[in-house]
Amino acid sequence: MLVHSGEKPFSCDQCDYRSKHLSHLIKHEASVHRGEKPFLCDQCDFRTVRSSGLTRHKVIHTREIPLSCDRCEFRTNQLGELVRHNRIHTGEKPFSCDQCDYRAGRLGRLREHMKVHTGEKPFLCDQCDFRTSRAYHLAKHKAVHTGGKPFACDRCQYRTNRPGELVRHARLHTGERLFPCDQCDYTARRSSRLTEHKRVHTGEKPFSCDQCDFRTSESEKPFACDRCEFRTRESRNLTKHKRRHTAEGESVTNVRSNNYIQV
Repeated sequence: MLVHSGEKPFSCDQCDYRSKHLSHLIKHEASVHRGEKPFLCDQCDFRTVRSSGLTRHKVIHTREIPLSCDRCEFRTNQLGELVRHNRIHTGEKPFSCDQCDYRAGRLGRLREHMKVHTGEKPFLCDQCDFRTSRAYHLAKHKAVHTGGKPFACDRCQYRTNRPGELVRHARLHTGERLFPCDQCDYTARRSSRLTEHKRVHTGEKPFSCDQCDFRTSESEKPFACDRCEFRTRESRNLTKHKRRHTAEGESVTNVRSNNYIQV
C-alpha cells in the first residue's frame, strides 16, 4: 500500500533522506555516509554501491550487449532500457499525471510534465531573464542569442538546435520506422503519423468544419513531401522543407498536395 499512498516511513538519521523500503535506507546509509562500495570488478579497481552498476561496468571488459529488441536493431545490456525502448513500439504509457490526462512512457517525462502544474522553472538563461521547466526549451531559446544550431547531421547539411529533431531527421537517411500499426503493415517514423493512420481503422474524424457538418480524419495540411512524411498547410513551408533533401544531392521540384501536383 505504500506504493499508492506515497508514505516513506524509513528515514535517515544523518540527512533528510526518506524511503518506502528499509533495504533502500540501508543502501543509502552504507554508500552515502559510510562510503561503502561492496561490489568489486574482478578485472580492474572499479567498485560500486549496486550490483546493477557492476553489471553495466563489466560491459567495458566483455563488450557484450546481450539484450536486443525483437522489432528493430536496438541492443542494450540493461533490461530496464530494453523495457523502456519497447514502449516506443507498443505505445504503452504507464505513468499518468494525477492532475490531467497526460501519460508518459518514462517516469522522467512525467516528472518534467508535472512542472506544468507546479509552475517550477529551474532552467535559467545566463544571458537574459528567460526561465523554463525543460532543459531542451532552454537549449532552443539560447539560439536566440547565438543564432547557432549546434546539432548537425553527419550525412547532409541539415542542422538544428533541437536534438530530438536531429534524431527524427536521421531516419530520412536510415529509413528506420519505429512505429508499426498493430492492425496492418503500415509503419511510421513518428508516433504522430501512426496516430493519424490509425484513424483509417477506427473511423475517427476529429476535425470538423465550423460552417457545416463535414468531418474528416485528416488535419488541414494538404501539402505533403513525396520523400518523407512531412506535411504542412502552406506550399512555401514544403519548399523550405525540401531543401533538406536537396542538400543530399536530390533534385526535387514538385510540390504534392493531396491528389494534384503543383509545379
